[in-house]
Amino acid sequence: MLVGADGPGREAAQQLAFALRKEGVAVDVDLRSRSVKAQMKHADRANVAYVMVLGSQELEQNEATLKEMGSGNVESVTLDAAGLAQRLTRPV
Repeated sequence: MLVGADGPGREAAQQLAFALRKEGVAVDVDLRSRSVKAQMKHADRANVAYVMVLGSQELEQNEATLKEMGSGNVESVTLDAAGLAQRLTRPV
């Protein structure tokens, strides 16, 4: 699930989701402009495998934190759809 932390982050999340879907990755994006906390609760309840929060800072750095919800492990990833798709489809 891609979580948009602010306006630019929500827009980027939608664009990245589109690109990831083209790469064959199932991805969810909140379209209701809910808070990050509400989106994270939704991801937890929906048993989402991974969550990445996107905001202005992440966009400036072209890097975000990918959180594996089951284990809580986090890793830094670049905002490259092809590379991210490869990472998300890699066995844990």
